[in-house]
Amino acid sequence: MVSTEHRTGGGNCAAAAPGRSPNMAGGSQAFLSRLPRPFAGALSDLFHDAVRAGRGTPSEIVQWVAADVLRRLERETRPEPAEAHRTLLGAMAADPEGARAYAAHCLHWRNLPQSERQKLKQDQRDTHRAAMMESLPATEKQIGFLRVLGYSGPAPKSRAEASRLIDERKQTTTTGGPP
Repeated sequence: MVSTEHRTGGGNCAAAAPGRSPNMAGGSQAFLSRLPRPFAGALSDLFHDAVRAGRGTPSEIVQWVAADVLRRLERETRPEPAEAHRTLLGAMAADPEGARAYAAHCLHWRNLPQSERQKLKQDQRDTHRAAMMESLPATEKQIGFLRVLGYSGPAPKSRAEASRLIDERKQTTTTGGPP
């Protein structure tokens, strides 16, 4: 089952955030890093599925996930998902504390009010978007618009920097302050 409630492969559990379970820092973060990237979301969702199925302790969740993965392996015919499931079993065996820490995080997550979960998800998306914008070079369109706004400083190194400069220039232009 693919959950739409909580994704980790895309980053929702990628880092501890304010209000986020302290279990996401350290042990469970290292555990999640062991999962193959294209399958990390689906594999980590198995832990959330265990919580939704009524498993109430980290150990019960880990046991349920291991049994579920073994069932899936029996019927999986595609090599990539089968390898991903074997990798998850290996990660759980190599780092049982990390697996239990992630299971504890899943329990914590499930008990958060829906509004707080939504806020944490939005915060995570904003963080990832900001990091992406910092890693990409400024576009020609941004540089051109900065020139239109009267900017004559050094070219911005990233889209995020260009965006900040545009916002500053627009603010000073509309308030009549110095450009």
